[in-house]
Amino acid sequence: MQPSRFGLLVAILAFLVPGFVGSPVLSGTLTASTFLGGSNKDGILESQMAVDAQGNIFVAGRTRSTDFPVIEGSFDADGHNGGTNDVFISKFSPDLTTLLASTYLGGVGNDGTWPGVALAIDPEGNVYVTGRTTSSDFPHTYGSLSGPSDAFVAKFDNNLENLLACRLLGGTSNEYYLQLAIDADGNVFVSGSTSSSDFVTTVGAYQTTYAGGGTSPYPGDLFVSKYTSDLSGLLASTFLGGSSYEYCESLLIGDDGNVYLAGWEGSSNFPKKSGAYDTTFAGGIFDAFVSVLSGDLTSLEAATFLGGTGWDFIYGMALDGDGNVYVTGHTQSTTFPTTEGAWDRTYNGATGDTDDAFISKFDPALQNLLASTYLGSPGWDFGMYLAFIESGELLVAGNTGSQGFPVLEGVYDATYNGARDDFIALMSNDLTSRITATFLGGALQDEPTGLVLLQSGDVCLGSITVSSDFPKTATSYDTIFNGSGGAWDWGVEESYGGDVALTILPGGYFADRDHDGLLDMMDNCPEIANPDQSDADLDGIGNVCDPCTDTDDDGYGDPGFAANTCNVDNCPAFSNPDQTDSDGDGVGNACDNCFLSPNPDQLDSNGDCPPPPYASDPRCGDACPGCCVGRVGDANGEGDYPDEVTLGDIMLMVDAKFVSGDCSKLPCVAEADVNQDGGADPNCDDHVTLGDIMTLVDFLFITGPENATLPDCFGGMAW
Repeated sequence: MQPSRFGLLVAILAFLVPGFVGSPVLSGTLTASTFLGGSNKDGILESQMAVDAQGNIFVAGRTRSTDFPVIEGSFDADGHNGGTNDVFISKFSPDLTTLLASTYLGGVGNDGTWPGVALAIDPEGNVYVTGRTTSSDFPHTYGSLSGPSDAFVAKFDNNLENLLACRLLGGTSNEYYLQLAIDADGNVFVSGSTSSSDFVTTVGAYQTTYAGGGTSPYPGDLFVSKYTSDLSGLLASTFLGGSSYEYCESLLIGDDGNVYLAGWEGSSNFPKKSGAYDTTFAGGIFDAFVSVLSGDLTSLEAATFLGGTGWDFIYGMALDGDGNVYVTGHTQSTTFPTTEGAWDRTYNGATGDTDDAFISKFDPALQNLLASTYLGSPGWDFGMYLAFIESGELLVAGNTGSQGFPVLEGVYDATYNGARDDFIALMSNDLTSRITATFLGGALQDEPTGLVLLQSGDVCLGSITVSSDFPKTATSYDTIFNGSGGAWDWGVEESYGGDVALTILPGGYFADRDHDGLLDMMDNCPEIANPDQSDADLDGIGNVCDPCTDTDDDGYGDPGFAANTCNVDNCPAFSNPDQTDSDGDGVGNACDNCFLSPNPDQLDSNGDCPPPPYASDPRCGDACPGCCVGRVGDANGEGDYPDEVTLGDIMLMVDAKFVSGDCSKLPCVAEADVNQDGGADPNCDDHVTLGDIMTLVDFLFITGPENATLPDCFGGMAW
């Protein structure tokens, strides 16, 4: 397992960079989180989600609750239809504060049963849902119940008020594991598993003959059927299978119009394609598979096995912009194929007892395994859903039963909460780095049921939970756990359920828009690369994007910072909000070693200047005469005003002017120019006069120091 480059960077920066605080946003922040449910068991392993063009969030699943929340005016708000389970479809506002629409869908039998339902929205905003039903009175417009259980596909308007169409499809046996996708033309694709040898296929389809092998609860072949958008016309339908059993867990339509399927199967003769990455069943009970059919379902374009000597399952799939195929699932194979440089090439679980999650990447033709990694801990770990964030990294949502799962401090939740938790991880798209990962859950069992990326860049995860302490936000639709249920028995449909939970996590936990190795939530400048995170004024905004880097906090920006849009500070090291600059040299008085003589270079050759800030002019810079500091009068240089202005100063001035006439005896003419008629640079001959002497006489002996003051040197500024 490779160390996280992000984690190392945070640690290094915290040690080396002054002011680096790691994250301006505290961990533990959720954008929104809500429960959804009634007093019985709601949700199922796969209760999928979708988002419409307005950002509204849809979720579908199954419910046993007669008091499941429905909205008046929705298609069926009259109550549960009487069977063990009904399907539900619900629509939330983008912030999860309002349940906009919610309806039952079902009959007197068992609807939406194991392993769940699938959901999709077409370009017009219509809502499609597919699942399984045993109800002879299931509301439908096309088809009829043909076996013990059939698949259904239902189409609603966006507000869930009207059932626009519904088709039942199946043969004389059972259909399971339904998936749903809609192509660019609005055609509806349904995939699943069937034990019905008479499941309808179309002339010219890739496989028109049932290959067999399945017995309940292990159906035989996969099927894929393509319908018109109004569900009235069957455009194409094919089997896809070998002599054992197959399960489709993910269905996508590529930009090329091809149909991508992924799941798990037990048939060594499952259809494969020459030149594929792996055409040999690796053993164990199941191998994972990825297959690609043409959009008209007439040809197999690509197909490969994926697995080791244990069992291997794919649950989630995603396609990147280049057509590369990513899959995630779980494996008990210590020999599961990994690639050089991958994040983790070592199986983490207890052999034969627990599973690791995995993520794998194929080229579009499924001929090359471009990257593959484990993602796990000593407990059970399942990868279930995939999504790409805007910057190209890969989100993986799944489930873990171990506190040892590799999460990262500083994201939402780094503490395992108990029983089973959801997780969301962000991987580099080459799978060499786990950028971040977080737990999500409460004290009891939690399991993810869907993952969508919102228009805001935030991440929405659907879950089923029996944890009353599952994280929720105060303003969300429902903050109180409603349901029932204890520990789940994997694969036993009756044991599943509790409440549905929808959670929106800030996208900043999982995004690195500027690709500087720091997640947006941790980055003090998330849109401009700054791996050093320099923040001179420690305001939490990096220098490269701070509109006013202001280290003295006086409202004026320090010079030399390109991002500054505020006025430049003339004394950046010390607060001077008035920005006074008496000599106009660009250096504020608070920093200027010579207030009244322009000296932008601030030279002080003899080093006699005291350190700033200056409340008055130090007059110590090279540009100043330098001998008069404070008030005038210390003509003999023995000391400063007021204590050292003495009769000795008067006698020296009298001697220099009227006795010896030797002005060089005055160590500082500026001190002797008491009346300041010589300005900043007086001379003895012209500016040291009898008037200056008489002013000192008055100061010392007539008015007195207690009642009089002498002028400041050079224009009335005292130091």
